[in-house]
Amino acid sequence: MNERGSGSGQRLVIDGGTTTTRVWAVDGDVVLARGSAMIGARDSARDGNNARLVGAVRDLLREASAEADARTSRWDPRYVAAAGMITSPLGLAEVPHVAAPAGIDELARNVRTLSLPEASPLPILLVPGVRCGPLEPGLSDLAEVDVMRGEEAVCLGLVRTGRLPLPGLALSVGSHWKQVEVDADVRIASCTTTLSGELLHALRTQTVLAASIDAALPPRLEAGDLDAFRAGMRERARSGLPRAAFCTRLLERVAGSSARSRLLFLLGVVVDETLAHWRDAVAGRTIALLGAPVLCAAWREALADAGSQGVVIDAVDAESAFIAGATAIAERAFGTAE
Repeated sequence: MNERGSGSGQRLVIDGGTTTTRVWAVDGDVVLARGSAMIGARDSARDGNNARLVGAVRDLLREASAEADARTSRWDPRYVAAAGMITSPLGLAEVPHVAAPAGIDELARNVRTLSLPEASPLPILLVPGVRCGPLEPGLSDLAEVDVMRGEEAVCLGLVRTGRLPLPGLALSVGSHWKQVEVDADVRIASCTTTLSGELLHALRTQTVLAASIDAALPPRLEAGDLDAFRAGMRERARSGLPRAAFCTRLLERVAGSSARSRLLFLLGVVVDETLAHWRDAVAGRTIALLGAPVLCAAWREALADAGSQGVVIDAVDAESAFIAGATAIAERAFGTAE
């Protein structure tokens, strides 16, 4: 079946992360093909080079283009737009961060156009990330310093797709839990990143707690999960992260406790530890939540208890936002280059 889109024309879009690389073939506002591979910046770090990443990008782009060509009367993309860790030193090529506040114009002016025939015959437009705080910070400046790669495309795209009112606050709960502020002028104003996602993973897989809890987070929260989740939040507030985390193991002695409820208790511990430092920033706000459904649902409950409203952005809308944001930046840069 032939399909045609409208708007920004034909292009390929890459979201290159730490562990996963995703590709879309897009015509206007229609996604003609999508693909992904479990290869990312982490593999470049382990290998000491980006050869595997380049090969994965090449294969994904070829496969997406072949599928798009079969679905439309004429597939002739002009460029590849790429954002995320793929623009870091562990990606295809490094693009320096742009200082906040940064919107589409500031990011477009700093896009790097890469010629990499071994990955694609098309120009690859590498979208820079955003940094906050001074370029050369001292120890006393660390509270103001942060960086992002990829979230700028998602958050600016959420504004363009109408999912993030301005000024807006988004919370991304992936391997790093990060809050991003977008100001009234549609610029990334600030961000704050934690290792909470990796901390949760390490606690549940690399410590003694692994023997006490389910191996994986459930796909969604059920009614009975909230009691265990909120108990974990209360215990963290009462006794601090290290003790509350160990209490996950002690729950084995509590009648009615299960491996699932103990995992949700641990999730509550880590969420409350993170929220304790963000409470002032989120108070009274409506926050867009991005990430795994169970983590977004947990954060929605925690934010409600804190007097804030979390709005979960589902995977379809998050994908649309990334494509819209990366495209808007790349189109502005590509038009200037032409």
